[in-house]
Amino acid sequence: RGIYASVDAGKSWSGPIGKWYDTAGTWMPGFWDFPSYKICRRLLISPSCPRQMLAIIQANSYQRRKTDGYVFRSQDGGLTWRVVLYVPDGCFKDLEIDPDQSKRVFVGGRTVYLSNDFGKSWRSLQRSGLPPDSMVARCEVALTPASPGRVYVLVNARDGKTNDLYLANSLRDGFRKVASGAGSPPWRTALAVDSRNPDLIYYSAGNKVNRFEKAGSAWRSVFAGNGLHDDVHDLTPDPRGGKVFASTDGGLACSVDSGKTWQLLYRGLNVTEYWGLAAASRGDSLFILGGTQDAGTQVFLGSMTSGEFRCSTIRGGDGMKPWISAVQPDTWITTDGN
Repeated sequence: RGIYASVDAGKSWSGPIGKWYDTAGTWMPGFWDFPSYKICRRLLISPSCPRQMLAIIQANSYQRRKTDGYVFRSQDGGLTWRVVLYVPDGCFKDLEIDPDQSKRVFVGGRTVYLSNDFGKSWRSLQRSGLPPDSMVARCEVALTPASPGRVYVLVNARDGKTNDLYLANSLRDGFRKVASGAGSPPWRTALAVDSRNPDLIYYSAGNKVNRFEKAGSAWRSVFAGNGLHDDVHDLTPDPRGGKVFASTDGGLACSVDSGKTWQLLYRGLNVTEYWGLAAASRGDSLFILGGTQDAGTQVFLGSMTSGEFRCSTIRGGDGMKPWISAVQPDTWITTDGN
């Protein structure tokens, strides 16, 4: 529903900000009005000129089953936004800045696009060794200060069977496929490279995090370990090295041993999303079922007098809409979105 801004370090927020203009340069006053079917997937602020900003916007058409990709650029700190790149069904989701050249920016969609002037102009890199976009669901891009000039692209195959790693040691030489790993749905595909070791690469495969590692002159895919919640949507390395963070449907996690084990960091973050609730009472007892987004179905049993409850998870998956019989409160029904 838009981009929001804070001028007091996050204590308060205003928005959605900005006037948005279409490809013809016409102002769209209802750009974020419900139902806009638009998502801002990524926002970049220029390190050298903070008033210059880039934003990826996905415009979803559920009838056409298409996801149009836009890159908008602002030169006045987000007051106005104009289209600088538009690709029908481009499925843009990733936007990365080169840590060695602050004006060089990459967009990952069905293929990869490059700008050398912080978004003023763009060109496709598909003919630089990447597969045709008809075979690609989405691309993820990663760069690391540990190897300036090297560009990593994770190609999420449209058939969902593989995630293929393409590598360009320099854009002049182009990309080459160096490894293949387990596939994943395009909405939960992520890529990150360690900030100190350019040959240590993390990617989401299925529900978990795997690694690409270089062994001699060859690359291999390695399962990174358990203990992480399902559906990994984003991976971010610590700029100082030694850590990698994962954003999942269950919250935030961190690994300090290359993904072998994970520390869960979401205690105190009330971020559980509920699809549906059901409640019933018997005497002083209150029963509440909550169906969550990928965190199971939860049951709360408590007293209406004291207001104290205990919580437990009675099944996994997507909880969706539960039901409790008003006549027999011990009779429950749970559902799963799959």
